[in-house]
Amino acid sequence: MYPYILPHSLLTYSKMSELEIKIEFIESLNIISDVKSFNVEKIYKDISLCYCAIKERQRIIIQIFKDLKTEKIIEDQIQIHFKNAAKELVSIKIQDLTPKILTKTRKICFTEKLN
Repeated sequence: MYPYILPHSLLTYSKMSELEIKIEFIESLNIISDVKSFNVEKIYKDISLCYCAIKERQRIIIQIFKDLKTEKIIEDQIQIHFKNAAKELVSIKIQDLTPKILTKTRKICFTEKLN
């Protein structure tokens, strides 16, 4: 059986948008492989969002990555897959993840720490 860990930071929310994003993270973590994938585009798919709502969702995504790192659930390095397939895969530290990077991102791959 896979030792699935549900981080405390994903169990609470204050807005529906935060809940939707956290559900996507839970689904990402619920994969047997230690390399996980978070589909950033899925967060915006079929939703008409104003600029402020997009920025809020980006802030939530960044904060969740930071929380998961702090809780020692995931490694500090993440891989950015850009929307533009011609761009190369980029590996960055979670602390370097910004809204500007998220705007150009299709998905983010990250590695779960297996204790």
